[in-house]
Amino acid sequence: DKLDAQIVELRKVPQSADAEDNKLMWLNLLKAKSKEEIDMLAQTGTAEIKMAANAWRDFNADEKNRIIAQNREFADWARNTAMKEAKESGEREKSIKIAIKLLKKGMSFNDIAELVDLSLDDVKAIANN
Repeated sequence: DKLDAQIVELRKVPQSADAEDNKLMWLNLLKAKSKEEIDMLAQTGTAEIKMAANAWRDFNADEKNRIIAQNREFADWARNTAMKEAKESGEREKSIKIAIKLLKKGMSFNDIAELVDLSLDDVKAIANN
């Protein structure tokens, strides 16, 4: 009982309709972006691929499911954006605190700007406050 995990970049998976390559068929199903791609894979794939394509069609035919999926996608985007902005804000606050300490020690504006990754104008504004 061994677990084998592999990471695949779907954008690098070659487009193929070769029904003999089951793994490639599944990867193409995962990366499909249109109904036409799904239909093509359903026509050329195994029974399992056809079942998965039919399930995809059924799911997307239901307006409620489509709206739920779109809302989930938007919520993920909003959460990721908020986390990124919070991280950047926290990093900036940390840089400002360090700049204040370095200013108190008498370090030059240019050196502080370089060390804490702030602009020279930012360091001067911090010094004037």
